[in-house]
Amino acid sequence: MHDVARRSATMRCAMRYAARLRTTCWGITSGINRVGIGPLLVAAIICLIPTAAVASTDPPGNLPLVRFPFGCHLSTAPVCSKDLVYALDQARAALGLGPYQVPHDFLSLPSDEKLFILANLDRTVEGAAPLPGLNSELDTAASEGASRGVDPVTPPGWDGYSSNWGAGSPLVTYYIWMYDDGFASGNVDCQTQDARGCWGHRHVILDSWPSDASNVGLGVGSGLWHGQASEALIVGRNPLLQTPYYTWAQAVADGAGTNSFASGPTLFLVNLHLTFAGDGRGYTHGNVRCTHSCARTHEAAAHTQIVAAPLPGSQFAGWSGPCTGKQPVCRFTPEADTTVTVRFNLLRAKHRPSRRSH
Repeated sequence: MHDVARRSATMRCAMRYAARLRTTCWGITSGINRVGIGPLLVAAIICLIPTAAVASTDPPGNLPLVRFPFGCHLSTAPVCSKDLVYALDQARAALGLGPYQVPHDFLSLPSDEKLFILANLDRTVEGAAPLPGLNSELDTAASEGASRGVDPVTPPGWDGYSSNWGAGSPLVTYYIWMYDDGFASGNVDCQTQDARGCWGHRHVILDSWPSDASNVGLGVGSGLWHGQASEALIVGRNPLLQTPYYTWAQAVADGAGTNSFASGPTLFLVNLHLTFAGDGRGYTHGNVRCTHSCARTHEAAAHTQIVAAPLPGSQFAGWSGPCTGKQPVCRFTPEADTTVTVRFNLLRAKHRPSRRSH
């Protein structure tokens, strides 16, 4: 009953906001309760300018998020983000698409940039133009919607927009919007196979906007709603749109859409640089085996252990970087390129005062 009440309240909010707008709008509300990810709510408003049209191809059926680590549906931890992108890759594979080609430092990016990159990768594979960038004014609107548990609306000056809201971590919410929003998914506006609200959240992300895409921006915001993670996304057009603070050109320069992997899910790799310092000699073993300064490619968000071992005549003198202190074992979880310094010093003979005979 509690979930039903929350769904009804959310739908009333969505429709109330839709009624206030003077453009063509409709509200979409979903109550998701999947085994393994906990109860989630998602909602959408689509308020499009007349020349906008949905260009996406809807999946033939829902792809529920299953076999997902417990607790990750509300977490933004790197290990959860990595598992979620693996799940997103599997959903794309089920549609005959390759894995997401994201920058190698994707796991260390803030949530707004993550969702921006995923949305544009999904837009381009569907043949829609990528959104130019993230807009701070829309971010503010999205954050307000996330905190209130409603679809965000644009401030004055915007001549069209569409938006989504969902209760859950950013990537879980994105998965639901994109791959589990059709008939029998929990989307209460998709009660029949051909209902207008089916895949409505997906359409918000993949809308085809007018040719002057330079006036279209994306906003992403997070908040807490009833004590749990909440996420919102809004796409809008403004003839006086301010310069984006993060652009698609920047994402592409960092590897979005160009990183390719031979097979399997998206693989996140980081560079580990191990630097030897001091006048002594030694080596490391564990996940990084080196006898002098070296660099290794390593899986991001993977537990990493490096053990320092001095050679005879030297002693281990400590770490710097993600580890500090003089314990010989260094444990950390790299999210981006990381430099670790290990120091070995020569053993010094202790000075003993000479004894004089009297």
